[in-house]
Amino acid sequence: MGRSDCACGGCDGPRRLPKWLGGAICAALGAAALAGCEPPYDYVLRDNNGQPIRVEAVTDVLTDPDLTEQEQREALRALGIANENLIDVLIRQG
Repeated sequence: MGRSDCACGGCDGPRRLPKWLGGAICAALGAAALAGCEPPYDYVLRDNNGQPIRVEAVTDVLTDPDLTEQEQREALRALGIANENLIDVLIRQG
């Protein structure tokens, strides 16, 4: 591309990066954007401090054959589940 081909008339035309360099830059930017990011979850069970409650922890409580229903309720509260209706549903479904 020469001077007559450029729209601005004052340069030698657009300069292009080598294809491999452009790909490397895109890959690096993508990796940097995603590094350390957790995907956002709209429907996450959270404790009173706003921390997520792990499903595995709830499942462990609900499937423990040695716990009575009252002990399950206390264990779910200890995990940070404060809503009694939710505790009722979890125990019924557990």
